[in-house]
Amino acid sequence: MADRPILQIRMLGGCSLTYGDKTISDVNYHQKKPWMLLAYLITFRSQEIPVDELINLLYPGEQGSRPTGALKTLVYRVRTMLEELGLPDSRDMILVARGSYAWNTGTPLELDTDRFELACQRSADPWITPEEKLEICLEAADLYKGDFLAKSMGEGWVASLSAYYHSMYVRLVQTAAGLLMGRERWGEVVSLCARAIRIDGYEEHFYYYLIRGLIRTGQTRQAMERYKRMYSIFYTELGAPPSAQMTELYQEICRERTREPV
Repeated sequence: MADRPILQIRMLGGCSLTYGDKTISDVNYHQKKPWMLLAYLITFRSQEIPVDELINLLYPGEQGSRPTGALKTLVYRVRTMLEELGLPDSRDMILVARGSYAWNTGTPLELDTDRFELACQRSADPWITPEEKLEICLEAADLYKGDFLAKSMGEGWVASLSAYYHSMYVRLVQTAAGLLMGRERWGEVVSLCARAIRIDGYEEHFYYYLIRGLIRTGQTRQAMERYKRMYSIFYTELGAPPSAQMTELYQEICRERTREPV
């Protein structure tokens, strides 16, 4: 018998589940609560979640039998969603016991947040070589498609986990960019940081590495455009003047541009 595929779950930059050649995603569903319940059970899959906790999460301020019945209906809808994946025993993916719900941990899965966190931990290992560190950082950065459950950032539990993963991503990009710069791999610096800015357009370090990479690859016009865009965001929107480091970089762009043929 051929090996069964492993359930692939993505939560960085959205929420989706893939099993074999079938995928369900929050992009294709307009209702928020089923995905919130599914994501919560998966995130805290090592625990049995009491019904009251789920009601407070999904139906805050409501009491009595109404939210309890609504929760049962919601669980049914999530199970129906999981059936679309063709998972064996999909109806048993959400377990019910002693007034609580839990994700069935008996089904093998691969979660992007787990892979990302593990890669970040490995990259901090003092015993690995710089080349190994760089490779791990680049692989981890590629896993980070966006902030954790980006469509649900208003939820408190999502916001705290999002901040946790995002801080790791910022450190990871800085580490990778520094290692690439040390190897004169400027084109990769540009690609890495341009993608990082699309995820977080308010992180100055990303602009610094990107603009330096553009200068070193002879793209001074693009470097100036990026600087002006960064200046507009930080000064106009945030009221924060450029740092001394960015001011020095601006002066470097100006010097490089004066050397260009007319």
